[in-house]
Amino acid sequence: MADYQNPISGASRIECGNYRGHDLGQCRQYAQKMCGMLQNWSEEQLTCLS
Repeated sequence: MADYQNPISGASRIECGNYRGHDLGQCRQYAQKMCGMLQNWSEEQLTCLS
């Protein structure tokens, strides 16, 4: 996601009532931050506990 450059699905008024909240630039920044945080995590750490 951090390198995604294509159009975002649902990013138009016709496709989604919340289309104004679709911000590819902001999403890419968040994904880059998360990649840095998660790169050294083990599979065990990535398991979601319920």
